[in-house]
Amino acid sequence: MTRQHHLFFPPFQLDLVNEKLFCGAQHIPLRPKALAVLRYLAEHAQSLVTKEELLEAVWRRSYVSEGLLRGYIRELRAVLGDEAQAPRFIETASRRGYRFIAPVTSASAVSSGGDQREPAFRATSDGQLWVGREAQLRRLQELWLTAQGGRRQIVFLTGEAGSGKTTFIEMFLETLARDEHRLMWGQCIEHYGAGEAFLPLLEALGREGDASRLKAALSACAPTWLSQLPRLLAAEEREEVQRQVLGATRERMLREGCELLEALSAEAPLVLVLEDMHWSDYATLDLLAALGRRRERAALLVIVSYRASDAALRDHPLQRVRQELQARRLCAELPIDAFSRKELRAYLVRRFSQVPFLEEIARIIHRRTGGHPLFVVNLIDYLLADGRLRQTEGEWSIEGGVEDLERGVPDDIRELIEHQLERLSTREQQALGVASAAGMECSAALLAAALEEDPLAVEACCEALVRRSPMWAASGIAEWPDGTVAGNYAFRHALFAEVLYQRLTPAYRIALHRCLGKRLELAFGERSGEIAAELARHFEEGRDFSKALGYLRLAAEQSSRRFANREALNYLGRALALVDRQPAEARIDSRLSLMEQRALVHRVLSDWPCMVEDLEGLVALAGAEGRREQEVGGLIALTLALFHSDPLRCIATADLAVERSRDLAADRLRTYAVANQALFRLAFGLCREEDRVAVVHGAEVARSAQDAMPLALYCTLQTVMDLDQADYPGALRSAQEVLRLGSAMGDGFNYMSGQYYSAWALLHLGRWGEVRRIQAAGLTAAEQNDSPMPRSLFHLVAAALSLEALDYRSALTLCRSATPRPSDAYAVPLFVLLRSRAHLALGRYHEAICCLEYLAQMTEAGELLSLRNRMMLRESLGEYWLAMGKPAQAYTEAERLLELAATPGDRHFLALGHRLLARIAIAEQDRNEAECQLSQALAVIEGAVVPLAAWRVYFTAAELNEGQERTAEASVYWNRGAAVVRALADSLEETDPLRRSLLTALPVQEGA
Repeated sequence: MTRQHHLFFPPFQLDLVNEKLFCGAQHIPLRPKALAVLRYLAEHAQSLVTKEELLEAVWRRSYVSEGLLRGYIRELRAVLGDEAQAPRFIETASRRGYRFIAPVTSASAVSSGGDQREPAFRATSDGQLWVGREAQLRRLQELWLTAQGGRRQIVFLTGEAGSGKTTFIEMFLETLARDEHRLMWGQCIEHYGAGEAFLPLLEALGREGDASRLKAALSACAPTWLSQLPRLLAAEEREEVQRQVLGATRERMLREGCELLEALSAEAPLVLVLEDMHWSDYATLDLLAALGRRRERAALLVIVSYRASDAALRDHPLQRVRQELQARRLCAELPIDAFSRKELRAYLVRRFSQVPFLEEIARIIHRRTGGHPLFVVNLIDYLLADGRLRQTEGEWSIEGGVEDLERGVPDDIRELIEHQLERLSTREQQALGVASAAGMECSAALLAAALEEDPLAVEACCEALVRRSPMWAASGIAEWPDGTVAGNYAFRHALFAEVLYQRLTPAYRIALHRCLGKRLELAFGERSGEIAAELARHFEEGRDFSKALGYLRLAAEQSSRRFANREALNYLGRALALVDRQPAEARIDSRLSLMEQRALVHRVLSDWPCMVEDLEGLVALAGAEGRREQEVGGLIALTLALFHSDPLRCIATADLAVERSRDLAADRLRTYAVANQALFRLAFGLCREEDRVAVVHGAEVARSAQDAMPLALYCTLQTVMDLDQADYPGALRSAQEVLRLGSAMGDGFNYMSGQYYSAWALLHLGRWGEVRRIQAAGLTAAEQNDSPMPRSLFHLVAAALSLEALDYRSALTLCRSATPRPSDAYAVPLFVLLRSRAHLALGRYHEAICCLEYLAQMTEAGELLSLRNRMMLRESLGEYWLAMGKPAQAYTEAERLLELAATPGDRHFLALGHRLLARIAIAEQDRNEAECQLSQALAVIEGAVVPLAAWRVYFTAAELNEGQERTAEASVYWNRGAAVVRALADSLEETDPLRRSLLTALPVQEGA
């Protein structure tokens, strides 16, 4: 592709129009300020650009420290593969500024599609000292070749702290210099309890420089992940993304995470590095396991590094994931061990290549360090800095002789680190100590707050430590929501931070964590939820338990939004463990709210027994403490959990909620308790008129109070009530309100409930084309979200539609697809009923009666079925006995059906009940009774919108009149029935097979 206005400094080209840096065909991501610095230097190539000039050009009049500028220069050097000591691009003019020394040409037509390629990752300046690991490197290269061929590979790198796992990864990545590839790198950090959900993967995605390409990939195959990266979305786009992820589940996020990585690997072979996975969260491990089990082709190499001993000590599930994948031969393991003596010798030769190194010194260093790479490097640095290792007479020697080395060397790496720390000033040691409490990396601004010093002075101290200490490194720039910008710094290894943290006194640790938490809280303000887990740790260690509890709750909410419910439960468990460490007056409120929040997480997981356990605990505590409102609220929530797990206790619990609410001052909660009792009575067909009134009143109160959750519940029940009364237009209105409420709340459960009940209302209204569309959308969402119960229910809607269109074989097939879990108390009866009706229509009477007797036994055993299901059961049993030639039994079931339908006034089932009695009378050749029953059926449907009952009644009336040779009357009823059937067929697409099925099965001519 031809580009205009480029600066070209081989092998790089800077696109000034689109503000992008390329190396050959590969886009090199840069932050805007770094790109601006590079552009200014390149546009003034060969000229000295002073620091003041550069700061003014890039930051205008904003005050920015020189340390910040140095951070950007380091970032550019890392990207360009440049070195300050031997620069090819950016030269430092001591204390004055910088000079861009590479030849720069202005290119008006430079192709970005050339053949030049550079590595996506460049070695550090220590790359020349890489030694050993030849066998592991060869093996990893073999796995990379396999991955390039489309067979994904997962590699576990194991090694203890300081064994060189990160260095080995860098060695490997350097060998990919000529291979086209894409690199993503994420790292876990140590937490107390479960880590933040998907942290290393979200971090890796957050580092992607080409935001538009990443956004396109996320939009196409991973909207649940896009919803976790709001920085990529404009305000108007967020609502659409939230709509797409309504009802999303952990399974969907895992699947879309896998599909995202596969899609990215289709653009270019992908290397995903996940470091320090012994600190990983559960969600990332679940994704890793899912990624390994998938069989789709993907040019993907996942490198997982971890400390085996730490994982074993913590009983971390990483070990189980690795073992599962290994058992299926879905991963490889590469141990990164200590240096052998030969490898140590090779390191010394390369590091001190100009002057020979005594073999005896090498032998002692290996014996004292055990070949531990980090210990080796730091010991040599220590000896050099101490002046004990020196160059004399053409070789390296030890002051005091080799024997002195045996006595004067620290025993282990931790002791060596202590010696290195003693060489630093008190102020520098204090700064590093504060940093160890902050974590593996932190901003100079955060250190300054804890040290109570000027940020610029602290940044200068950090810069000096970068130059002097092997422990400390610059890591770019930290920008906070409050506008604070400062240099960011990091420990080169976790061991350094661990040793420093252990040196802090307990009282100082507490004060330090509290101070760090307060500064971060101030910096992030309303966005504190973004770092809730980090703030929770600081306040927990700082003994500010009230704040720790608050941020643990926020961290749980954040995890729930990522569908990482195990992490959410872990945070809430930690919070509950801290409740008793709060002031006494706050404990009860905290415990009650945490138990309620944990119950809601269990609801998302459909873990009804655990939800019941939490809510029973909440009710007991609230009752013991005289918290009547919370007790009643808990009882109302408990009825929902019992509805799914123990229906027989559901009604009793709803009754108790009403009893306990009677003396409440809060009218709204009293109303909700009564409406809740009515809701579940009606759901099980225990109909009273006052129950209907209570539900309507509850909905009015909730709507007036804008209380969306109870309003959605009552509107759902209003839909069920309207369906029971055959008020299908009313049912559709209520269902659509549930759908709107679910969308507004971001509540997938209510959104899909609205879709489901809308489909049933439309089915009975005869608007079958709309049923098709809603059912397909609901099923797609359920399958995307891996939601078993909604998936079953939307398949059952399709089965019911096929039954009404007289395509019984398709109905059975759809029922098989819909097979629900035995624990799905709502779906199982409907599934059995629809199967029985299909078997019955196909003449498979044995299969039909087996299904019907199963449901009849459930009812007789006291298990509560919904009113609609009981009416369908009675109608189906009546049809079965009639087909079996047993009119007496059929008559009994028809009478039961009419009795059930009379209470709500369901004109659909009333008409079908009278029709069934008419057909029984016809079978017994009682023409008068048949006419009487059909007259009643015709009166029921007169003026009612009940097309599914109407055409059946009309055709039965036509058959009766034909049998009595009343041709004219028969013709009237045939025509009425045919008109209804044609309207049903016309609501479907011309090519819909159900249209043909319906018109073929009935005496109706299309278009007549």
